[in-house]
Amino acid sequence: MARWQRGEAAIEQLLANGELQTVSGSAADGDPWLTKARRTLSTATVVADSDPESAWTLAYDAARFACTALLAQQGVTRQLAAGILPSMRPFGTSSADSSSDSADVPPGLTAQPG
Repeated sequence: MARWQRGEAAIEQLLANGELQTVSGSAADGDPWLTKARRTLSTATVVADSDPESAWTLAYDAARFACTALLAQQGVTRQLAAGILPSMRPFGTSSADSSSDSADVPPGLTAQPG
C-alpha cells in the first residue's frame, strides 16, 4: 500500500489505539461499499421530492459508505468486533455511545477477526 504523508500520523495513531486495523485480500476491496453507496444515493434521489428528510439521511449514509470504500482501498478499516463491523460512530467514541448496526455491512463483505 502506498503511503501518504498528509494524514499519515493520524492514521498511524488510529491503528495504534485500535480504532483502525489493517486488512488485505477481499477485505481491502472497496467495490462492495461503492456499490452500496451508489445504490443508496440513487434511492435518495428517488425520494428527494416526496421525503427530503429521508433523502438527506440516505445521502449521508451514501457518503459514509463511500468513505468506508476509500479506507478499504487503502488497506484499513474500522476495528472489527465479534465478526461484524462496528457502527459508523465518530472516531474516539466508545461502543457504549452508539448501537451496532450490522445492516451497514454490504452483502458478501465478511468481517475477519483482528
